[in-house]
Amino acid sequence: MTTPRNKTDPAGRDARKAGAPGRAVRVVGLTGGIASGKSTVARMFADLGAAVIDADAVVQALLDAPEMIERLRRAWGEEYLGPDGRPDRRKIAERVFQDAERLREWTGWVHPPVQKKIREQVDSVLRNPAILLIIIDAPLLLETGLDSWCDTILFVDADPSLRAERARASRDWPEGELQRRESWQAPLDVKRRTANVVISNSGTREETFRTVERLFRQWTHASPSSKSQPSLFRR
Repeated sequence: MTTPRNKTDPAGRDARKAGAPGRAVRVVGLTGGIASGKSTVARMFADLGAAVIDADAVVQALLDAPEMIERLRRAWGEEYLGPDGRPDRRKIAERVFQDAERLREWTGWVHPPVQKKIREQVDSVLRNPAILLIIIDAPLLLETGLDSWCDTILFVDADPSLRAERARASRDWPEGELQRRESWQAPLDVKRRTANVVISNSGTREETFRTVERLFRQWTHASPSSKSQPSLFRR
């Protein structure tokens, strides 16, 4: 898929030159269905030398901040804090994905500071002359407008039955939970149409890695990697 992108880039195209003649950094946003393997693909890019910005890690750091904990306690009560005093993300998810008003309230708390932090991380990476590729791994890339920061959108596809199996195995989600949560996100066909590139993650990890490595070389003009397979494949 080769859909052109005419989005606003917050860092500015010229800023990506980072003072080095001929050096342009590509920013790639990952999107796809829940449990499609976006984070797995992001780790593969990281093993090849890309800088990966993990939106979920940014969210977790925000939730651990004392001011957010206090805000949650005052607004929703102690029941949404775990035994360790930190926000209980499972309980929060159960609430917001059943109540549109609570979801709007929650995203109003979380999304603006997360976007600000991701912007700071992108700007920091742009100052590193060794980096030619930035991957933004954000579950709500389109919904939060982060796609407008990207040169390329990469959609990670996987069979629905395989995604449901992964969600049950890794997240202990009951039957239908994946579909219920996805109903609050942009439809998969919209995410797929928005993407410039679609890759399949329904096969083996080695097959996915070969695709990722090809894209990495294409986007960074790097020579074929002489590295061994990334740590993800090592036993």
